Amino acid sequence: MKDQIVEDIPVQSYYGSKTPDMPSSELNRSVLPLRVMAHQVVALERARYLDFEFFKCVATSTNPIEFGGFNTKLCRKQWQRVKPATKCICH
Repeated sequence: MKDQIVEDIPVQSYYGSKTPDMPSSELNRSVLPLRVMAHQVVALERARYLDFEFFKCVATSTNPIEFGGFNTKLCRKQWQRVKPATKCICH
């Protein structure tokens, strides 16, 4: 090994509150715009619909497909593009 291994590493501990209060300067108590709230409702209803259709397919089909493939197939039938859900890195 080129570098020497340091065995004495300083450890710092946090002794503050586990749930610190939000600074008053950062509080934002305004209501979201109606357009944003409506978009959230539509997105949530679509997600519930897709989940229910997937579970229905799994329960009734003899050879169900995996969740991603099911969403892609259903979106293509409905002439909609697949909406990205979450970004994850799989190794």
